[in-house]
Amino acid sequence: MSPIMGLIYLLIVIVAAAVIVVVARKKLLGKRKDPELLKDGDSDSDSLFEEDGEDAALEEPIPVAPAPVPVSQTVKKTLGRLYIQEKGKSYPDIHVPLKDGRQQEVPDLYLCQSGFYIFDSLDMDGGWIVGSQDSRWWTRFTSPEDKDFFDNPVLRLEDGIRALSHFFPKTDPSFYHGYLVVSNTVEIRSVTIQSDIQVINQRDLESRLTADLEDNADVLDEKNIAFINRVLAVMGSGDDLEQRLMDLKAQMKQESEKKRAARKAMEAEEERNRKLEQQRIGNAATKIMVPPGTNPAPVRRTVRRTRPEDRFTRAELALRDALILWRQQEAENLGVGDKAIFDDFALDGIVSMKPQDVVQLRTIPGFDTTRCQAYGSAIINMVRHSPC
Repeated sequence: MSPIMGLIYLLIVIVAAAVIVVVARKKLLGKRKDPELLKDGDSDSDSLFEEDGEDAALEEPIPVAPAPVPVSQTVKKTLGRLYIQEKGKSYPDIHVPLKDGRQQEVPDLYLCQSGFYIFDSLDMDGGWIVGSQDSRWWTRFTSPEDKDFFDNPVLRLEDGIRALSHFFPKTDPSFYHGYLVVSNTVEIRSVTIQSDIQVINQRDLESRLTADLEDNADVLDEKNIAFINRVLAVMGSGDDLEQRLMDLKAQMKQESEKKRAARKAMEAEEERNRKLEQQRIGNAATKIMVPPGTNPAPVRRTVRRTRPEDRFTRAELALRDALILWRQQEAENLGVGDKAIFDDFALDGIVSMKPQDVVQLRTIPGFDTTRCQAYGSAIINMVRHSPC
């Protein structure tokens, strides 16, 4: 064999040996690389994360701060909780009609017995604000050198309060309470307010409002609140607002007329019953005074003209005097006239019938349910203890 062929065979053997070594090494590394270990942070040398022959460290995710809650959302949540606690009612985005045909929007309103609570929101990110109630512009500083200007937000609140007070003319300015709620990231550094409007941070809203609801006196009764609630309920949208308010007015007028008619009918029925009872009591008294076999008609006229001394016994006159004295004392306590307690016709009816309970007293003309509840016990007690 020539030296050249020997050299070729030697090179072939060396290459084959190198291939065998590389394959064996790869198999050995594949057995040693446990997938579970790789999960715990071991990185494969053939991994895509390898840089310059070294394992690249996986970066930890940077935690992201939660986005700030919008001020308007905080207002609505607070009013929702107060709706349950205080039994008031909240209205978002009320549209109030103005005399010139425009509409004034009120972002958030809460109505309860202590008045109208009106809110506006100021969402900003960082810095501090400076301004006064009578300024056209307010200033927000992000640094002593950097500042920007924005519309005075208190003016919007004043416009909303003014529109509501004009729309409900019987309300007093003291019925209205305004709040400008500012983001927590903004410092309220120098804000001058001359009215009762409060400028507060978002985090202080619930505690401040709860305290004000406890301290403010009640200015609206249940009837007023029911009326205002019906009106505010149709003011949630600006579309066809005037027509919806006119329809509501016509509906409320119709309801009022029905109530008035029902009240008149009830009063007429009571008056008719009172006259019937007067006639019945008069007939009963006539039967007592008229001798048998005589004509009752002229005697009834005589009974009405006779003095109490001619119609009652001494014991009955004593009861009558006691009732008169009690009536005078009761009238003085109430600051009214004697006849406002009961008139002389009812007085004589008590002496004649001597009622023993409220049911009998109710049959005497002039003694309706209210008078029986107010004076029935005292009158019946006097009758039972009279010498009659």
